[in-house]
Amino acid sequence: MITDEVRPLLKNYDNIVLVGIEAHVCILQTALDLLEIPRFHKRVYILADAISACHELEIPLALDRMRDTGAVVTTSEAMLFQLMGDGTDSNDKPISDLIKAERKNTAKALETLLPHPSGTATISN
Repeated sequence: MITDEVRPLLKNYDNIVLVGIEAHVCILQTALDLLEIPRFHKRVYILADAISACHELEIPLALDRMRDTGAVVTTSEAMLFQLMGDGTDSNDKPISDLIKAERKNTAKALETLLPHPSGTATISN
């Protein structure tokens, strides 16, 4: 949810990246609020490996809904590389080294937080 205190600050940013807990409540409501602001021509990114929910099946359902409404669903690693651009900045090498060093932990986080790689939940009776 976008609060009155946050709303005026949004004009200062071209991209909004959402992370946090309760994907199907807090993250979803914030994304929907951002995407419903008239003339808000900003990109809303959801880092799929940086959100959670009490019930694991809520995550892919929330991601699907946010994607359907216009949010870009990606991973923290993909976002870091996107922010680094072409890799020519002097700060890019340490970030790239960190990503490589944490590759196993990143994979484990993805497997834990996103147990359904297709992005959709499989629900059986």
